[in-house]
Amino acid sequence: MSAIPSERRTQALALLEWLEPGAPKRVAENLDGFHDDTTGITREEIVEVVLQVAVYAGIPASMNAITAAKSAFTSV
Repeated sequence: MSAIPSERRTQALALLEWLEPGAPKRVAENLDGFHDDTTGITREEIVEVVLQVAVYAGIPASMNAITAAKSAFTSV
């Protein structure tokens, strides 16, 4: 497997950060795309982004994102 370009990973993580605060449904819809071989982003990295954004987005928005992540990860 070739290395994932760091720009692709950075773009995906930035998009996740941008989506999380105001659009938990969109986060849920896109989590499978974030966690795959095209981005190289791990589950742990997704959870870390959600936890870091909680400070800015608020706990309710982050809890929605965590719930969406749990749902997406269990369906894999």
